[in-house]
Amino acid sequence: MTQFVYVAEHEFFYSTKTPVPIAEVIEGLQGLERLLRSLPRAIEKASGVSILDSEIYVEEIKSGSLIEKVAVKLFFNTEQEFEDFLSKVKTKLDGSPMIKGTLITALIAGLVGYGIYLAAKTAPAPTPNITANNNVIINIGAGEVGMTPDAFRAIVETAVIDKKDFARAAVKLMKPARGDTDASIVLDGRQDIAIEPAAIVETPLIVNIEPQKRVDELQNAVLLLRAGDMDRKNAGWAGAVEGKTERLPIQLDPTVDPAHLFGRSKVIADIALVFHQDNRSGNMVAKSIFVRHVH
Repeated sequence: MTQFVYVAEHEFFYSTKTPVPIAEVIEGLQGLERLLRSLPRAIEKASGVSILDSEIYVEEIKSGSLIEKVAVKLFFNTEQEFEDFLSKVKTKLDGSPMIKGTLITALIAGLVGYGIYLAAKTAPAPTPNITANNNVIINIGAGEVGMTPDAFRAIVETAVIDKKDFARAAVKLMKPARGDTDASIVLDGRQDIAIEPAAIVETPLIVNIEPQKRVDELQNAVLLLRAGDMDRKNAGWAGAVEGKTERLPIQLDPTVDPAHLFGRSKVIADIALVFHQDNRSGNMVAKSIFVRHVH
């Protein structure tokens, strides 16, 4: 089977004055690999062309001031999709020529900036330098690919599914620069969209982001009971909301008497259906049922 593959090489330069310990290099590469998992989605959204698959390789690592060169491989299902993509990476949205690699460079920079911006939300102190650095990257990136800053920002942000993991990846990516407060991270020699020293210093060491969730309040729902424990309200219960969910764990409000439910297969109740974001798909998935009142 013929493969239609686009390969782009990109370079991360850590402007440290001293060599970076191997453990920190490894941690930075782990963060980079996790962060770049969102890149194909961003490229699809920016180009409007479907990507069949993608692979990220480390091509070269140089010591001293650390240089990491990575190859991004994008696979396309058909020759037409491949040709459509090539045309998109050669011209801006306004039709003017675009330097080769600019689209992907801008998107990678946008993802890195967004990653530390997400991490900054958990920082105990204000992080004005991260916000300013991220805004610069968004504005320059948007201008270079020919779209508005709001549109470019939306592409970057919606490409990220698991924001908690993404923020942690960005924190790991900063690790090799932590030992030098004057170090920056420069992508593809573009100092204008670099992660500046002040932003790196502001990036927290630990990310504590609560998983996204949603609660739907349902009145007079038909609750199908599949398991129950008279002696406990927060465990041992399970069931489904008729027509809405599969079997899920059930918790009972302290005011609900387990005796009103025990031994019954179906009840009418006011419930809270709790959803959490799935890390893989990004969709909100029902995870548990909280019974507020039994009719």
